[in-house]
Amino acid sequence: PALLGPGVQSRAAKCVSDPASLLSLFADDGAREPPVPPAGVDLARLVSDLQGCLVRDHIASPLVASVKRAIGLEYELVLYKVLSAAGVAFETESDLRKKGATKTPDALLKIPFMFGNRVVHWIDSKACFCSEDLYYNDGIKQFRQYVNRFGPGMAIYWFGYVEDIPFEESVLITDSFPKHITCLEC
Repeated sequence: PALLGPGVQSRAAKCVSDPASLLSLFADDGAREPPVPPAGVDLARLVSDLQGCLVRDHIASPLVASVKRAIGLEYELVLYKVLSAAGVAFETESDLRKKGATKTPDALLKIPFMFGNRVVHWIDSKACFCSEDLYYNDGIKQFRQYVNRFGPGMAIYWFGYVEDIPFEESVLITDSFPKHITCLEC
């Protein structure tokens, strides 16, 4: 990996699909000679090692990233079906992006609803379990952007969450869509 420099994952994926592309990593832009790997570098072994790393990486490989993305999209559809069944009017993330929005929850409610004493303007679907680490490293930053733009909202972690995390007051964390909501009128 040290030979590949920055952007290892994308370069590794390209090298695995096209081993000849490894030579381009050693090219000198001003050289007239074809690129030659440094002495002692066995390109066949390097390709084999890269393939092995990608197969064994169960956390961040391109395959795992694709599976996580597919599951995330599937649960966004679950959210849209639940919202529609509840009679809640909303705009999807795709709708918002077409309007030029850059920071978008999965669903922006056209008319907010109440759940208990909490107002919900937006909902973000998370097809994962919410650990303390995930919440503090990823969730808070993302949710604060939504709160600043749209007001308080809800994040649904479909696979559960650690209940004793001190969540932000403006973001309701749950593992399912609430059964009893009160729709608000404008």
